[in-house]
Amino acid sequence: MKRYVIVGVAFALAALALTVFVISSQAAAAATATEVGSAIGGVNAVEFVGRVDQDGGNFVSYGYLTHISGLADTQLFSGTFPLVNEANARFTFYTTATLTSHYVISSVFVIDAVGTTVYYFNDTPNATFGISSSFASGIPIVTATVRSQNILNVQAPNLGVGTNFTEFTQTGASPFTLTGSPYQLGRVGILERLFSTGEGTRTNAVIPQSFTVVAGNAVVTGVPGQQNFMPLVLRIAP
Repeated sequence: MKRYVIVGVAFALAALALTVFVISSQAAAAATATEVGSAIGGVNAVEFVGRVDQDGGNFVSYGYLTHISGLADTQLFSGTFPLVNEANARFTFYTTATLTSHYVISSVFVIDAVGTTVYYFNDTPNATFGISSSFASGIPIVTATVRSQNILNVQAPNLGVGTNFTEFTQTGASPFTLTGSPYQLGRVGILERLFSTGEGTRTNAVIPQSFTVVAGNAVVTGVPGQQNFMPLVLRIAP
């Protein structure tokens, strides 16, 4: 009986040591990683292209990053510039969101939704817009919660121009290795404001179902431990 106890304790200690080693290795990697994609002062932190699919009150957004501050655009693709696209994009994103409110005024539709997003790194990319889940492959490097306001200006039956504003709160960041160097995209607690615009097509008016092709960018609006970037203006009476 004592032998089993001793063996069990030894196994538990070995497992604990392995866990500590893994955590320590991850912490060390994060400590030495160069932070990118968190430019401030109105500079675009990231730029992207993608697609948004609506199925009733559920939304899935997916695409790839075309620019990350701190990295050369050529580093984001395994292909040769300027002939690059989703098939050779190393950084992709996948977002799921749920409708929270819906407003209509004349030909303008406003849709609010909340959800989560994940950025992925894949050194051997192979995404295709024909398979939305292909943008959710690779190593997860960023997680975030999002709240979106989409404004659709209907131009014709089943066709409209969409403008989207998203509040982005980063909840996770994991280091990755690109061309032999460690990097980290953003950091936990960073706040961003995402903007995108594109053309939306409704495919089913009853459910409803639609898809929108978009392009946009993100600007950092807050950094952990620092005051937000909106200046405080005081008027002093004479």
